[in-house]
Amino acid sequence: MRGRPINELVGTFLTADADWLLLFSLGLLVELVLGGKKILGRLPSTDTLINLPFSFFKKRLDRANRSPGALKLRGLLTLVVLFPIAVYAGALLNTFMVMEPFGPPVAALFIARSINLRGMWEETVATAQKQNAGMHAALRTGNAQLVLNITRDWGANMVLFTLGGFALMLPFRLCCVALDGINPTSAAWPKAPFTRPFILLYDLMALPGALLMSLCFSLAPILVPGTKLGAARGPIAESTRHGGLRGILSRIIPLSIVAYGLGYAFRFDGSGSGKAKRWLGPKDGRARLESSDTRQTAMFLLASGAWMALVMIMMAMLILLAKN
Repeated sequence: MRGRPINELVGTFLTADADWLLLFSLGLLVELVLGGKKILGRLPSTDTLINLPFSFFKKRLDRANRSPGALKLRGLLTLVVLFPIAVYAGALLNTFMVMEPFGPPVAALFIARSINLRGMWEETVATAQKQNAGMHAALRTGNAQLVLNITRDWGANMVLFTLGGFALMLPFRLCCVALDGINPTSAAWPKAPFTRPFILLYDLMALPGALLMSLCFSLAPILVPGTKLGAARGPIAESTRHGGLRGILSRIIPLSIVAYGLGYAFRFDGSGSGKAKRWLGPKDGRARLESSDTRQTAMFLLASGAWMALVMIMMAMLILLAKN
């Protein structure tokens, strides 16, 4: 009797399902329609809830008076403790989300609160409407954040949820919390030793979805006039520069493709102050983005989303064929 619930939880792990892909699509649609600060923004996000236990451990273990090796070990121990808990909590949610009639709607809402696309877009538009000295840098950061949010919250979330539901997505969001707490737009490996184990796992989990989304970014110029068809050469060009592709690959690849497609230059180390040592983008890429660039970015990301929707349809068909 005791083994049955455990077997049921295991059965909800790593079982790609077209219905789960459909449920993720519903959650994505809910976020795009009702997301932002006014409606869904009033509810706590998944990352906010996950940040509670993570902050508890980080506050007590990540102390400045400890050596980098000791901090890295404490970060690894925190990951070892919290990761299985996130997997188990996700597996429990998997069993709940199939219970009709309340399971699927609640699961879709939970998925929606694991995505931040509309909210980030509203912030970028608000920045574009301001005329101040820091607007150009803020717009550059906002555009980079849009690219990374779409890559992470759509691409990576979708792949992981389709493969294992919440049992894979919740552990991934745990790693997202650790990374965003350092620098949400940086493609460089963080210097903070405590979070290094989380970032390594983040990159491994995010990379399949990031590559899928990067493919859609590469195809976007076909649909958007004024963009560069050679966007796909971004990662290749970056690999020949000093430093190569050393960093968070799931961020370097999509950022470089979008930068080459739109002619932008994104900071490799995110939105930090001071002169950047490295940029992502073509040599003639523009770092001082204007308000008018927001519209071009929107068209580029919409075209990428259209390609991604086609990819999701094809994935659903392949899963159905494999099961039949």
